[in-house]
Amino acid sequence: MSKTQSSHYEIVVLVHPDQSEHVDNMIEHFKKLVKDGSGLVHRAENWGRRHLSYSISDVFKAHYLLFNIECSYDAIESIEEWFKFNDAILRKLIIRVKSAVTTTSIMAEAIALEEKGERPAKRDDFSNRKTTSVDFKDLQQLKRYIMENGRIIPARLSGANARLQRSIARSVKLARYLSLLPYCDRHK
Repeated sequence: MSKTQSSHYEIVVLVHPDQSEHVDNMIEHFKKLVKDGSGLVHRAENWGRRHLSYSISDVFKAHYLLFNIECSYDAIESIEEWFKFNDAILRKLIIRVKSAVTTTSIMAEAIALEEKGERPAKRDDFSNRKTTSVDFKDLQQLKRYIMENGRIIPARLSGANARLQRSIARSVKLARYLSLLPYCDRHK
């Protein structure tokens, strides 16, 4: 694959809560890095400061940012280098996706409902839909496929086919990496 060819990426960044007042500057710097690499920012969401499911470097809250971008591999390398040398970044996740995503994420919709004091509508079971993948940001749905002790419910109990079960497992693991879901029941 050529390094100048553009690909689509989804990036989630956890920023140290002490640096929350600098988040707007970080977003602008991030957008500048992407544009300098002749890329496009399709979506930039600020999820705000949230409690972590478990502590990361003795920090119990983090500021979450989500970006969907289209850029070359060279631009991704410069972004990763910026993340690496930025002390404010607690954790980052860069995922390559098939196409550009411009709609509001499930997490941003849930946060907006929380701010209004409403509860999100209950979603259908996966088996009732012709779904082949699950989004790691859909925590309400993922929690239904985790046992009390933190284990992922097996396919024989969830009723999901093999492809969907792999997608559920992958999404749960990504959500756990980002401290959106706990690894086990001992996390407080």
